[in-house]
Formats: sequence, structure tokens, C-alpha cells
Amino acid sequence: MIDTLLNNPNEKLNPTFNIALTQWTNALGRVLTPTELKIVKLGYKINVLSGRVFDFTDFENIVKHSYFNFIVSKLKPIFVKVHASDKSYFHLKGLYTDKKLTQWYTDTSENNRIFGTLDQLLSLTKHRPAMMHDIHIDTKTSNLYQSLLNAGRKPDENNHKIFIPLNDNPLIDSYIEPSLTVTSKDTLTFAIGCTFNPIPYSTGFPKLFDILGQMKTILRINAGNDFQICPVSDYNLRYFHFNQDSLEYNFPPGFTLNLVQNHTQIYHKTLENGNSVIRLEEKKGPTNLIDEYHKVEFKKGSEL
Repeated sequence: MIDTLLNNPNEKLNPTFNIALTQWTNALGRVLTPTELKIVKLGYKINVLSGRVFDFTDFENIVKHSYFNFIVSKLKPIFVKVHASDKSYFHLKGLYTDKKLTQWYTDTSENNRIFGTLDQLLSLTKHRPAMMHDIHIDTKTSNLYQSLLNAGRKPDENNHKIFIPLNDNPLIDSYIEPSLTVTSKDTLTFAIGCTFNPIPYSTGFPKLFDILGQMKTILRINAGNDFQICPVSDYNLRYFHFNQDSLEYNFPPGFTLNLVQNHTQIYHKTLENGNSVIRLEEKKGPTNLIDEYHKVEFKKGSEL
């Protein structure tokens, strides 16, 4: 759905990345270093998928400003500079960018860029890292509910579920907003909020597995050992929120944004430090947890 929302006719006007890369390699007379390739890949995505020029702020997750300028000087034959006020913007040689969107982007200060059209707002998130939060994982257990009752845990009077908040537990980081829920039918739900500290989607599954291990350790402390849990291979990833956040901005008081289409949402999110981002979010699931992990690993392998 995110890809549908961000469908950009600009893609049809440009060569594929591999064709463009061959042209740039010929222009440079050498192959790109790994860091140069990362920058060129992201620059291509911004030029083609977002339809606009880029500046150093788009690469802050990869290199520092000074090193970005160094890379630009090394790749001068394939970086086309666009001057706007006191700042330099670029597009890669041979790529077409949307003139109106580029004009809007270069004429507008960083803190005010966010007040554009929906296409412009989406362009600020398209090339950002994919993350995940609000993760809910279910699995079947045996005798867990009774074990918790025996340990003194009280179920909810209405739905009879046993809820175990873990925010203040010293054995697990509170910033991930963890909790456990057990139904009277012995279904266990691991909930990991982490809305302010989302987990990287492409590299974060090992961390997610570590968190689940910590949560199971706490569960053993609460309920003892007289119960069983299905292996991780049988865990059901009931749903998670897949998100991409813009760079942080300072919004004027009262600014709001909340657009929803099917399971996809774009909204203004205030962070714990008081700054804000535009968050593009899609609800995904259900799927088997290990299957989702293997899908990510396969995609990473195919991109090498």
C-alpha cells in the first residue's frame, strides 16, 4: 500500500539504477567505493522515487556533512549542482527530477518544507529507513494461565486476561514499552510498543528475538517453570506497524496532520525530545514470525 501511495510517474522518465550506474562508472572511469555506492543509491532513490533534488541532510544517517562534501568532490563528474540561496542541492547526472517539486523543495527552509502537498510530504519519508513498532506476537502455551493464578496474579474481571506490564522491570529496557498478556485459553501475547524507539526492519530481528528471550525469562520468574511455551518457529506475528519517519522538524503550535487510506497512515508525531516527524505507517500481518524474518534476510541477500 505504501508503494501504491508513493507511485511516481517520474520513474518512467529515468533509467533503471543498474543502467544509470553503468553510465556513471564509465563517466568516472572507475568503480565506486562501498560508501560512494550507498550515497549514489540513496541519491537515485531521492531523485527518481521522490522526484526531487537532494542535499547533505538527506545523508545524515550515512556520513557527516564534511565527508558528504568530500564524496561530492570525488564524484563531481556525476553530481549536478543546483544552487538555491546559500545551500547547494544536487541531482545525479542523467536523471530527470520534477521541476515544480524541486523548486518548492529548494525555495523552502528546512523547518517549513513539511507544509507542502501530500506528494511533497511523502517524498520526505520515502527514502528514510524502514522501522517497526507496536509489535504483537502470539503463541500457545500449556498451564501458563493456571501457573500465574497460583503465583497470585489476578485476571481482569471483564475479559479474564492476565496482564503483566514490564515497563519498570530492571531485566528489560523500558524504552521498548513491553508487556505480556495471557488468556484463560493459554494464549500468550508479547507486546512491544517502542513507538518512540522503533526497531530497524532490515536489521532488527535479532534484537527482537533477544527482547522476546528477556520477556520469557521474566515470565519464568513470575510463573515458575510448571508450564510450556511453543518454540519460536510457531510464533504468530499477529501484526506490527511498519513505519518510515522524516527528519525531525519544529512545528508551530497547533499543527496537525493525520491522513488514512486503508491500512496506511501518514501523520505528525511528536517525539520525546519535543521535536516532531512526519510518520508514514502501514499495519502488516498476520504472518509467522520466522517467515517474516526469512523474508527480510532473503531481500537483503538479493540486494548484495
